[in-house]
Amino acid sequence: MANTNYKLNQLKELHKQEEVIYAERNEKYGDSFSKTFQEYGKAVAMIRLEDKLNRAKNLVSKGMEGSDGESLIDTLKDLSNYANMAIIELISDPEKPQEKAQEPKTKRK
Repeated sequence: MANTNYKLNQLKELHKQEEVIYAERNEKYGDSFSKTFQEYGKAVAMIRLEDKLNRAKNLVSKGMEGSDGESLIDTLKDLSNYANMAIIELISDPEKPQEKAQEPKTKRK
């Protein structure tokens, strides 16, 4: 359990960092993800996620930071934020009640 607690604390810290990135970029770009999602649908989310995944693959294959100084960790944080933004849009869609977030199922002992 100790390892789980340690990793849970790391996850909480990552989420804090991602929240800061999200807030800064959402303010800077004027909620552009939501706007394009509303205009073009779910495909926008998949395209943005794929772009970031391709960037991560590129960074791994070249074993270096991107030309703009973005590291693999930076890219993975962006990927996580894009996934979360997609979830927010999906659960916020009043036309699609089946897309509401569900509580995770707990394992029975």
